[in-house]
Amino acid sequence: MIVEEEQSGKERAAYGKYILKELSQRLTQKFGRGYSYDNLKLMRKFYLVYSKDSIGETPFPQSEKLPVTQEGRKFYLSWSHYLILMRINNIEERHFYEIGAYRNGWSKDELARQYGSSLYERLALSRNIGR
Repeated sequence: MIVEEEQSGKERAAYGKYILKELSQRLTQKFGRGYSYDNLKLMRKFYLVYSKDSIGETPFPQSEKLPVTQEGRKFYLSWSHYLILMRINNIEERHFYEIGAYRNGWSKDELARQYGSSLYERLALSRNIGR
């Protein structure tokens, strides 16, 4: 909604922060807490990250995809998990950690630990060495 309605589909509104600050005030007045400027920035980033990322079409084989409903992609992790995942720019790497967190039941702290220890890079290197 923020990107499509308030920003006319553009990734960045011409008038910068003002739009989110104004929207934050309006939403907070109407719905109460949870719509701070910082939260709206994160919600906007979530939309931009996951709308660009070919929802439902991962670079992994069919068995490596998360289940998808008829309505489209379903998000199986907590908001805290997605706050960590949104830091990852590489789509394949992000999917790797998302699938790992879902399949292995990682807490947000375990996800952060696996990402911080560069699990994706280490596994990629070990696969290349074995060839």
